[in-house]
Amino acid sequence: MSDEQVLDADQYIENLVAFQDEVQLIDNKWSDSSGYVTRLHLHESDEGGHPLKRFAKGSRFRMMLIEVDDDEQPIDQMTKQRIMKHIESTTKGGRYSREAAMLCKGRDFQVYLYRIGRIAPDWDQAMREAAAKNYIYEVCNIKSRKELDHDEHKLQAFRNMVTNDFFKFMREHPEAVKKRNDSHT
Repeated sequence: MSDEQVLDADQYIENLVAFQDEVQLIDNKWSDSSGYVTRLHLHESDEGGHPLKRFAKGSRFRMMLIEVDDDEQPIDQMTKQRIMKHIESTTKGGRYSREAAMLCKGRDFQVYLYRIGRIAPDWDQAMREAAAKNYIYEVCNIKSRKELDHDEHKLQAFRNMVTNDFFKFMREHPEAVKKRNDSHT
């Protein structure tokens, strides 16, 4: 492919893009009349006003969303889904309290807590799990992990901690994952 063809392909894609910027998920609900209705927050356009104001109501778009953390780094959805499925299948309680319980038992989360000074290296597994549980209680302002199944704000605090702190740690410290994988070979 020549440089001219690459530039033409880039220009072609640029000509197709109707909107490109960060969006924030506000709400996701089911409507009997419309199906799923999703509300997104879009930043004001450079020209001022709503960035999609030039399009007619009912215009259709093709959309691709990439979840990012607070540092604008993409979150690997396959890894996230695999972790969440494992958590869901191996713990009791509601979905989110099970996720939190499994996270507390996980070596990677315990390594993260050790690195931020919340776990001592000589603690046994029970002490590490208790410290992990207390950390989640503190971060999410809860007294029981069950609250994550019933309080959207506390659940959001849990999700933010997992995505913005723990997953970021895992991405920035691959040696923690490598050690775990090496010890299982």
